[in-house]
Amino acid sequence: MKNLPAPLQTTLMLLESGPMWQRISAFITVYLGCFVVAWIGLFAIVVPLKPLGDIVWIPALMWIGFILAVTYWVFNVGGSWCATMHPVHGVMPVDLGVLKNKLMELNFANAPFHLYDRKGGKQLCSEWNIKSVVWTELFAKAGVTEQHRIVMEFDEITKTVRAVDTSSTINWRAGFSLSLDLGYFRGIDFFQYSALKTYGLVRSVDGWKIEGDYVYRFDRSEMKSPIVQCITECGWTYKPVLFLGGPLSIGT
Repeated sequence: MKNLPAPLQTTLMLLESGPMWQRISAFITVYLGCFVVAWIGLFAIVVPLKPLGDIVWIPALMWIGFILAVTYWVFNVGGSWCATMHPVHGVMPVDLGVLKNKLMELNFANAPFHLYDRKGGKQLCSEWNIKSVVWTELFAKAGVTEQHRIVMEFDEITKTVRAVDTSSTINWRAGFSLSLDLGYFRGIDFFQYSALKTYGLVRSVDGWKIEGDYVYRFDRSEMKSPIVQCITECGWTYKPVLFLGGPLSIGT
């Protein structure tokens, strides 16, 4: 953002401090703009070169490839920017070890999801606890067909938690046994968190606990909301992304 023109920096700062719908509206506008430019550019290439015959498709395909790359970058960076949840105002960020301990405390609430370390502690994963004796039958009876998973990676320098949302299909069998299909989804959820709503888990002086009269619907917000709340209350930023590493994570 530092390399952007001052008016654009000011606009982005105002959008970041406002509600998420404003960021999503700006993102959709830019995305649609890219779509319009793509079609205009394609016609600008195809029409003048049409007399050359089939050779026209070489530059056309090159243009389409370029637009697809730009579109991915816009969605990856813009989508991540839209869905980012900033720390609670005035809260100093805690150390990484403290943050992880706070997140792991969610496990003691006996909620339908659990958190565990991955890759030697470099990542933290949260998913529905479908193998739990307490919750397995309830998952099956509720007709839950997707295993939602949030994989988190921590950047201690910027105090940012980068997170990837994925889902896979659950097949329930007789006796509530299950299998996970290879069916797979990866994306950024814009509407699966609200700072103004409580989803099942609430914080008390004794730690996290399930509200006495709360009935779980088993949607991703019930897993994500307490995690995001915990992260932002610890002074860290929660940033959804499409990929945690490699060339496809560029810009995030």
